[in-house]
Amino acid sequence: MEKGVDMHSGLLIWRRRVLLATAAAALTIFGAVGAAQAAVRGESSATSATLVYAVPSVTTTLDYAPYQGDANRFVDIPLESKLVLYDPSKLKGKGCYQLASVSDIRGDLATSWSYSKDRKTITLKLRNARSQYGNVLTADDVKWSINRSMAISPIAAFNYFTIAHYRKIDPVTVVNSRTVQLHVDQPTALDLIENTVFFAVIYDSREALKHATSSDPWATAWLQTHTDTFGPWEVSDFQPGQQVTYVPNPYYYGKSQRGNITKFIIRQIPDAATRVQLLQAGQVDWAARLSFNDYLTLNRTHGVTVKKCLSPNRDDIVLNIHNPILSKTQVRQAISMALDRRAIAKGAYLGFGQPARSGLSQWYSYPKPTATYSYNPQQAKQLLAQAGYPNGFDLNMLYSPTRPGPVAEQSAILIQSMLGAIGIRVHLTEDASGTDFSSKFLAGNFDAIVWQEPPLIADPYFSASIYNISNSFQNHFGFNDPGYDKFVLSVGTTPPGKKRAALMAKLAGLGVTDYPVIYLTDDFFMQGFRSNISGYLATPDGEVYPETLVKR
Repeated sequence: MEKGVDMHSGLLIWRRRVLLATAAAALTIFGAVGAAQAAVRGESSATSATLVYAVPSVTTTLDYAPYQGDANRFVDIPLESKLVLYDPSKLKGKGCYQLASVSDIRGDLATSWSYSKDRKTITLKLRNARSQYGNVLTADDVKWSINRSMAISPIAAFNYFTIAHYRKIDPVTVVNSRTVQLHVDQPTALDLIENTVFFAVIYDSREALKHATSSDPWATAWLQTHTDTFGPWEVSDFQPGQQVTYVPNPYYYGKSQRGNITKFIIRQIPDAATRVQLLQAGQVDWAARLSFNDYLTLNRTHGVTVKKCLSPNRDDIVLNIHNPILSKTQVRQAISMALDRRAIAKGAYLGFGQPARSGLSQWYSYPKPTATYSYNPQQAKQLLAQAGYPNGFDLNMLYSPTRPGPVAEQSAILIQSMLGAIGIRVHLTEDASGTDFSSKFLAGNFDAIVWQEPPLIADPYFSASIYNISNSFQNHFGFNDPGYDKFVLSVGTTPPGKKRAALMAKLAGLGVTDYPVIYLTDDFFMQGFRSNISGYLATPDGEVYPETLVKR
């Protein structure tokens, strides 16, 4: 045992060394096999490379519909096969220092699109793309895939019907084999960008229907273990909950523009310390979801690059206003005013989080908000007294290291101290299980909860809708304001420009005074990867698209 290390720490060090050695041995064997296979195919290390991405969790299904949170996003997003995609290539830092908006998109399976005069119909021309099975993309594939998404995914249904207001009956129509139309009842700024989200994948319906049955018309059983897309990758090996291996789709339309990654492996490594050690040792190329202390360490590691890119994600406290105390606006305002967001960002986030300014992320582009958060403990005490609680009250607060991450505990402790200074006695409860934690949120089984808001679409309308509108499927805390709902919709239905920006500024101010969602920080996407990798595009979903990468 190392000098000065106690028994518990010594066992932890031994365990991590064993995990590192085991993972390194496995990767060494895998690398040797990959090199041998590359030699058989006539490839050389100069023109082809394997990228290993270490993540905390891998989904148990390749189908996005049984949504498993980040585990799905890691696995499903690289498949792409969408009508359109975000294009941050012309933004500052290729999207790292300027958040891509609804205007920053490019055609993927669609080569062009046009709107009807009333903007209720979008007509898209399709690319001459082929799936991994060699079948040519048709409008029937688009119609079947979007209808499938709407039918079996509650998240997709909410996005298409509640956020984007797609037509309930026959929302997708086939004009001819190369032309498809999308129909909405009410145009919004998100009608096209909706189709960048992970659930908007376009399948090869001709192949999928071979595996459909009368009891399984959407081929869900087959798609749990098979890919069936027109994108840059296909899955060659899937070990549920452990590892996914991707190889190039040989028919991919954009193969002449891709980097040199010919094998992409997503591997589940639950322990963050092990992910860090493997990255430092060069046994993995990329590591996701590390602690801020880990990123500080990696910043000092030779051969490793750390990127801090803008994110639409926000960390917050959600107050359940079914609780009669929290239903009072003055109480919620007092809680917000008691929080020193700068101290939280510095103490818990180590500078990797930006203090929230208002009810809308500052990374969106809009004028100065009509109101901003302020830190004023004395006024907070006055508000509590006016609400009838001059001596404060007891508040149960739930948190979990699974969301927003390891920072949650330190953030919760700081919040407890700050609210204690105005007489609110916070009782903290940790839930280590991400599944249980999410279940409690979805059931509204909390008074206050430390949470994270990660919008699927980087747009103010979506961000304002995801929790706070009355008919959001994630509004489990009782906020119901028809006036707010109407105003949010006005932001969504106004085209990008000065008028929409002014509405955004007002929306940002509304969040300061009345939301039961109290924002703490505007987040960054943190990326840690080996320095011999280039070509990273910072899309607003924060995920890795390996076909753009080059590994030297």
